[in-house]
Amino acid sequence: MRRHICFKLMCSIMGCAVILLGIANTGFAQSPVFVIPPQYDAAWPFSEGLAQIEQDGQHGYIDTTGQLAFPLPHEYTENYNDYTWNFSEGMAKILRAGKYGFIDNTGEDRIPPQYDDSADFFKEGLAAVSKGGKWGFIDKNGQEVVKLQYDEAGSFYEGRAWVRKNGKMGFIDTTGKEVIPIQYESVSHFSDGLASVTKNGQSFLIDLTGTEVHLGKSFDYVIGFDEGMGVVIKEENFDLKYGFIDKSGNVVVEPQYERVLGFKEGIARVQQNGVWGFIDKTGKEIVKPQYHNASDFSEGLARVSKNMKYGFIDKTGNEVIPLQYEFAGDFNDGLAPVQKRYKWGYIAHPAPESRLPSGSDSPDDWAADGISVAIEAGLIPPALQKDYRNKITRQEFSTLVIHFIEAQTGTGIDHFLLEKNVSMPEPPFTDTVDKDVLAAYTLGIVSGKGAGRFDPEGSLTREEAAVMLRNTANVLDLDTAAPPASFADNELIAGWAYDSVAYVVSRGIMNGVGNNEFDPKGSYTRQQAYLTILRLFDP
Repeated sequence: MRRHICFKLMCSIMGCAVILLGIANTGFAQSPVFVIPPQYDAAWPFSEGLAQIEQDGQHGYIDTTGQLAFPLPHEYTENYNDYTWNFSEGMAKILRAGKYGFIDNTGEDRIPPQYDDSADFFKEGLAAVSKGGKWGFIDKNGQEVVKLQYDEAGSFYEGRAWVRKNGKMGFIDTTGKEVIPIQYESVSHFSDGLASVTKNGQSFLIDLTGTEVHLGKSFDYVIGFDEGMGVVIKEENFDLKYGFIDKSGNVVVEPQYERVLGFKEGIARVQQNGVWGFIDKTGKEIVKPQYHNASDFSEGLARVSKNMKYGFIDKTGNEVIPLQYEFAGDFNDGLAPVQKRYKWGYIAHPAPESRLPSGSDSPDDWAADGISVAIEAGLIPPALQKDYRNKITRQEFSTLVIHFIEAQTGTGIDHFLLEKNVSMPEPPFTDTVDKDVLAAYTLGIVSGKGAGRFDPEGSLTREEAAVMLRNTANVLDLDTAAPPASFADNELIAGWAYDSVAYVVSRGIMNGVGNNEFDPKGSYTRQQAYLTILRLFDP
């Protein structure tokens, strides 16, 4: 106990230094200043506002100011070395005395260590766990949602998780129903609505219903999609070459690289002659292969290394943080862990505004500041932090409001539904099984378009957005009473949307478009949606 108190005191003292060093932060792009000074024996990237650190044999989590959030008692024995993972969906995996469990973001055991193995993270409210060689899934309350019956299991992506039984693989949904038969030799997880599978030695794609998807030109392997781009492999004389196709099957990058990894923030890593570079979605090499090590872009920067020194580049290839560190982790929550003279500390993002994508992918000037605030507040899911000027789809807005509910309540959507004493029905739509859509439907936030369709890729109108925002406020027990709206185009507002328009306008959540008009049938962009969510968060 005495060591934990001393540990907390040291972190508190060093946290004060954070403020002082932050004031001296000038010329950052050339010579970054530590905002959490080098003091730790080990440090990990931030996740959900917390980062794991080790100091003098003691482990704990700090917040983004450098203050100790909570210590972690670790038990070292002859046979076991305790370990803890990063946070995801408010939970972090722990290994204690050879058994796995999960803690919450206060450091309390939410699911006491009892499993022989588990997935590293909760995904979509569930985590894969195993006992006695059999895998199943638990929720954040530790309830067994899917019976431990499989030989192996992966995490959920887009409402689907792969499972293995008797040497074959298939997919289950979040209720445990085997929605895609167990028949494949290998599978990938779902991304962009597609998964790569192998059956009878043949590799191809399937959609969320298990229907085969053929994209024209044949390749030896199709690995899977990220951000609308799929990795393909061509084999010639036992030599593998990697490239990319789009979702229409068009070849964007001919197979030519020794290795590639999926797109993140519009950029992909590629390897040639043993070194790494980066390409954009047109196939252009924005950074020619030259680095011995490289990470994905995160918050607009990528970690790279040469000759055992690490630094960071931006999306134009500029080394905005010189290669000078012994090691480094990625930027998350505006901070990156770096090692200098064998001690770890944290540097701040050199240009916080550049954490927003640049160029055509950036928000308009009138929206940029508000979106920065929304991102800092954790209101915009990382997957939606792009394409700001695009029209937002019905499925994307569903994801946005469910994420907002989780941020507001500090709990996962599964637990929130449990508190509301409601459960998700069998999928009511024929065109989507997206978990966020189903959760929003269960809570009465969204409805279908008729004939069993939700139209997930359909654009959202302004009056539909108003309805979803008011329904979300109702779910959170906010006061939604409002005086009537008085726009020149009131007669164009649908009867089912009128009260919702009145609410969002009276609270300043949405505004008119000029000339005293609301334009109820007008389209709604991502950046507009993000600002309204921010106003709902802090009206």
